[in-house]
Amino acid sequence: MSSAPFDRDWRAVIATVMVVSALLIAGCTDTTSREYNSTISDPSTGDVIDNVSVDTIDQQNGARFDVDYSIDATANETYSLVVYERRNDSFEWDGTYSLDPNRYHTEFSVGSPLPDEPDPTYQIRVERGANATVIDAVTVTINASRS
Repeated sequence: MSSAPFDRDWRAVIATVMVVSALLIAGCTDTTSREYNSTISDPSTGDVIDNVSVDTIDQQNGARFDVDYSIDATANETYSLVVYERRNDSFEWDGTYSLDPNRYHTEFSVGSPLPDEPDPTYQIRVERGANATVIDAVTVTINASRS
């Protein structure tokens, strides 16, 4: 006894959906893993920035930076941490974060490193006052290697 034509058609549809789904998932999954590390320059003056580290770097969440700093809390000035990303051989603004003279630590995140783009480079500057005088800076490059 053979199956009804309706049953055979239904099985073919399910089999087709399963094969197409498997191909789509395989095509969208990146089979190469990427390992990231960072290169961090010394602070330009060392007057404010004590330490910069890159805590996590991954394709989904981007890179999270931790910055330890020391600010003269008696000065009646405002301080900002300003992040620039190198694009087309020049640094372009990427974000500004206020610095609390009583906190000594801040963290921020930048976007995910793109696999087909050059390794991203960021300049992290501490700027003071309305004139945005740069009083310290570091340069950070996120390096990606494929394995």
